Amino acid sequence: MDDDNVAMPDMVEAMVRAGELTGASVVTSVNVFLPSATDPPTASTVPHGAFIPLGGSAATGMFENSFGDANALVRLDVLNGSQSNAWAEDDDYGMQDWELFAKLVLDGHRLEVV
Repeated sequence: MDDDNVAMPDMVEAMVRAGELTGASVVTSVNVFLPSATDPPTASTVPHGAFIPLGGSAATGMFENSFGDANALVRLDVLNGSQSNAWAEDDDYGMQDWELFAKLVLDGHRLEVV
């Protein structure tokens, strides 16, 4: 989970279920934009938009992060056994999730969005 994300109440359960049902190595999520960066959302908070990614499209993902949000579940065996060295070694930029998703999709792993 990224430092600016807030988990929906059933997020983890939905992501685990999606991974189990689809066999996906990576399950990521839609990202809704909240009206405040400092106030926690409530049941009545209305989002100000959303990022709805395409998922595992390698062709689109080479030009922009269409894979999904950093809020993701990645199977541990995939991270440990990945030929792609998993997480980026350079932490000086904010696109490590995009790089990881691209590497895994290009390695043939299935990525799904919930």
